[in-house]
Amino acid sequence: MKSLPEQVNALRRELALRRSAYPGWVRSGRMTSAAADHEIACMESALATVEKVKMLEDVSEEMKAAARRMGAQVNAEKLSKGMEGIAG
Repeated sequence: MKSLPEQVNALRRELALRRSAYPGWVRSGRMTSAAADHEIACMESALATVEKVKMLEDVSEEMKAAARRMGAQVNAEKLSKGMEGIAG
């Protein structure tokens, strides 16, 4: 599976391509204006969804890193208290 940043970039490129191509397709009769609007709206929604998933993944990674830091701090405090018991 491709990474989320790759998926976001691909969706952005596809959306730009559709925005560029569809007006000509509508003028030539290849596609209706309603169909073009619908397809672009679907692509915009897909992009927004993947961007949200990417943001949630980023936040999740930040939370995991913070938990690791907190765990290390808690372990250091436990070790320090344990050493006090040995020294005392």
